Amino acid sequence: FIPVFSVSCEMKCKDVFSVKGYGKFIIDEISGISKKGRLHITIKKYK
Repeated sequence: FIPVFSVSCEMKCKDVFSVKGYGKFIIDEISGISKKGRLHITIKKYK
């Protein structure tokens, strides 16, 4: 576990991140790219 405070940090599948007040989440899959170049991701609650 490495704390990162930069919003420009790149993440990949199976990375765990926390959101203050909401808990920990895991990136489940990256399913594609939108017309504007943004990523479609699926996240799950980390247990």
